[in-house]
Amino acid sequence: MTTIYNKLEGPGVYHREVPFLETRGTFYQVGFHIGKTFSDRIQGHWRESEVVQDVLIPYAATARGQDYLKACLEVCRAAFPQYIDELQGMADGSGVPFENLFLLSSTKEIKNVLYPKERDTSIGCTDVLVNSPQCKIIAHNEDNYHLIDKFGYIIKVTIVEGGKELETFTSYCFPGCLAGNNTSFNRHGMVFTSDALYPNIVVENTPPRDFLSRSVIKAKSFDEAIALAKSAGVGVAYGFTLNMADVKNPSTMYSMEIGPQRGESNTAVHTLHEEADGSKPCHFIHVNSIEFLAGYTEIHNNTSSATRRERSHQMEAPRTRESALTILGDTARQDYPIYREPTTATDGISTIFITVADILNNRVEFYHGNPVSQGFKPSFHFQITDEKL
Repeated sequence: MTTIYNKLEGPGVYHREVPFLETRGTFYQVGFHIGKTFSDRIQGHWRESEVVQDVLIPYAATARGQDYLKACLEVCRAAFPQYIDELQGMADGSGVPFENLFLLSSTKEIKNVLYPKERDTSIGCTDVLVNSPQCKIIAHNEDNYHLIDKFGYIIKVTIVEGGKELETFTSYCFPGCLAGNNTSFNRHGMVFTSDALYPNIVVENTPPRDFLSRSVIKAKSFDEAIALAKSAGVGVAYGFTLNMADVKNPSTMYSMEIGPQRGESNTAVHTLHEEADGSKPCHFIHVNSIEFLAGYTEIHNNTSSATRRERSHQMEAPRTRESALTILGDTARQDYPIYREPTTATDGISTIFITVADILNNRVEFYHGNPVSQGFKPSFHFQITDEKL
């Protein structure tokens, strides 16, 4: 394991450690290595998380919860046995029972619809996509509970089964969860960010969205990513958005909303083509509201998302990295700011980091702290792909 130290000078100084693990092996071996390396973080998050203690554990103790999770596990074993192996390895390595980690994988479905302590739509992110000949980026605010910041980690994984390399990707991970819920990129040059959506239904006897997110990040192309998201023959239990770019095919970017549906996920794809005309917009902004999927009613109190969307459209249309980060660092709406501090945001959620996938320069940058006050300097960065472009 390597620890990435962020040492930034100037206003809002952050001295933060982000653990990074590079590992190679079978699905089970990789999961075990992740679990063993980050066992303290996975166990600490399980103990300290109010969502775990107040929502997930009580739900799992009900007869209804046990029936739902049993059926859900059977579907996942049939549709995604490799990721069940990965999760089992993580459980064995971390010392946290498999049932607990599978329960974590169903957090979105349980917390938002099946057993809501209160309707919580506060967690959510803001993405700014820019696609011009001079600037091609996906900039992403990761807004979440402070425990994700405290216990999260970054992994670079190569999956090898039977002597064949199946997947190589890098991903920021929530503790004890499968990769894919957050900024991820793979050796084929594909980049993904994810935004929560809040439909008011869960489709039972389908995989949790976490398993679909994990599946998609292996994709070699947009077409494969879209096909994996459709999850033909299976579907998905809950909704989310994937924003995608490809360093090998930089002329087009996509924002794909994925809705719960049995048999095949419901998908709606927004395409952002390169725009060379400086008088025309070359951007797209997505928050946590459904914009393209038809036929869903959203959980009603999505005030944070609506406010962030409204504010972002009041600002100057982004054409550069700096203008995109100016939007993501905005705090003008103090009740529901785009850049959220735990001491100021009404919903108690904070922006734990910002990523910028710079497609033209083949790199993903991480920013800790508000990039506006820190002069747009990234904390650290990764190369997206080592393959020849």
